[in-house]
Amino acid sequence: MFIIPDGLRVGLEKLTGRLSEEEVDIYDSIKALEEVLRRPASLEVLRMYRQREIPRVYENYFRCEDNTRKVYFHQRIHGIREEFDRRIEDITNEPSVVYN
Repeated sequence: MFIIPDGLRVGLEKLTGRLSEEEVDIYDSIKALEEVLRRPASLEVLRMYRQREIPRVYENYFRCEDNTRKVYFHQRIHGIREEFDRRIEDITNEPSVVYN
């Protein structure tokens, strides 16, 4: 029996056209945000993505109807948001937004 990691499964579903338009947008946005985090970025760039792009991805996430994909997307978006907050905090030496 094969166990396919969620990231690979969602990527394959995108390639085969099984994702909705919103899900494709979420998937592509997550990939773009991960690419930003792979490279050195200025404080302004980090803040711009944190303040504009992450909320936009969350808006699309809330429209996602497939619960399995929704869980996967939520985990990825949450991890990305935390990494942006950590990077901003490292640069400014000030705590970023606190989430409960």
